[in-house]
Amino acid sequence: MLYSQFNQWRKNLFLGWWVLFGVMILQMLVAGLFFQSFGVYVPILIRDFGWSATAISLSVSARQLFGSITGPAIGFAIDRYGSKTVIAVGLVLMGIAYMVFSRVNSLAMFVFAQLFLGFSANLAGWLPCTKLMVNWFARRRTRALAFMSIGMSVGGLLSPLIAYSIATYGWRSVAMVSGVAVLMGLALIPLLRNSPEAYGLEPEGYTKPKLDPETNVDHEFTAREALRTRSFWLIAMGHGLALMSVVTIITHYVTHVSTGLGYSLQTAASLFAVLTTSQIIGQLISGFFGDILSKRWLAATGMLLHATAFLGLASFKSLALLVIFSMIHGVAWGLRGPLMSALRADYFGRKDFGKIMGISDPIIIVGALIGPVIAGYSFDAFGSYRPGFLFISGMALIGGLCFAFATKPRKFKIN
Repeated sequence: MLYSQFNQWRKNLFLGWWVLFGVMILQMLVAGLFFQSFGVYVPILIRDFGWSATAISLSVSARQLFGSITGPAIGFAIDRYGSKTVIAVGLVLMGIAYMVFSRVNSLAMFVFAQLFLGFSANLAGWLPCTKLMVNWFARRRTRALAFMSIGMSVGGLLSPLIAYSIATYGWRSVAMVSGVAVLMGLALIPLLRNSPEAYGLEPEGYTKPKLDPETNVDHEFTAREALRTRSFWLIAMGHGLALMSVVTIITHYVTHVSTGLGYSLQTAASLFAVLTTSQIIGQLISGFFGDILSKRWLAATGMLLHATAFLGLASFKSLALLVIFSMIHGVAWGLRGPLMSALRADYFGRKDFGKIMGISDPIIIVGALIGPVIAGYSFDAFGSYRPGFLFISGMALIGGLCFAFATKPRKFKIN
């Protein structure tokens, strides 16, 4: 009886929820093993090879720059071939890239491994997964994106495990096993489906948009039309300044807490896990209120919290305060993150979403390039991350203003 009821429920369940489940696990895998845990490797690499924090930061920035250059091509590939194919290719390449990383013995090889890892993670990660959520969900789009992001946050819980494994087995062995784990992620591919229309369905909560009575055009923007709007540029600049905060934390947080403040590597990794887990609080807020309240003002609030967190991390050393400001950063990250895609989908539609996101990458990436380098230079030059963190705090406030002024664009008919 219960089995038949379960089968009936499974058959009636909207297919998009299965896609969301697959995407959550995928985000947990890719983000947890790469984006969220990379900072655990940094102090070990500095110790083993004698590289400076600035050198490693420049390597990360090179990875981000390469990602921005290839971002438009990835966006076009997603719109043309579908997220499922792009993700599958990305997982295969990322598994190989981790194996290459495990054999690094020079700074040049490390830079190559970073470029390889970054490119493959972009293929398997946030952009194609976001495109899937935009395709499958309409009314509860922000909620779906928030739950997708929860997978990334849960992946952050791997940081203490990775720190323990590196201390026990060495970073090369951990990198090799990470590559194998990524390849195992190919088992998730059957859950991913590019669009509801291919299965005779419509996006969740979808209602066909009506033509604007004044302009006789619909709300869907082409990539070229989106580029002509002020909001495209404001969202991209705000997103870039947000990534300045995020990538700096990912790269330097563990080193700041361990080498800078004198805590153990395990404590620093555990605090980073607290930070990433706190994202879930922000993601739940974003998911439940993002489709009700103003997305741009919620995003601006997230940037204010980013600024507050960096100010606190730069100013205080006690464990209790580190926990508090780490949690504030995590909440800010979780609150703002899903809104970056939801805002663009609301403003420009889903038809050219991949292209619009891909074209945004070279703008967004500027913040991700600058932030880690400034923080790394601050640590090398002054023996402290404080000056760099204070600068990034100020930039986060400017990012909040960008979101506050990014009002919904109006599409006009061109005769």
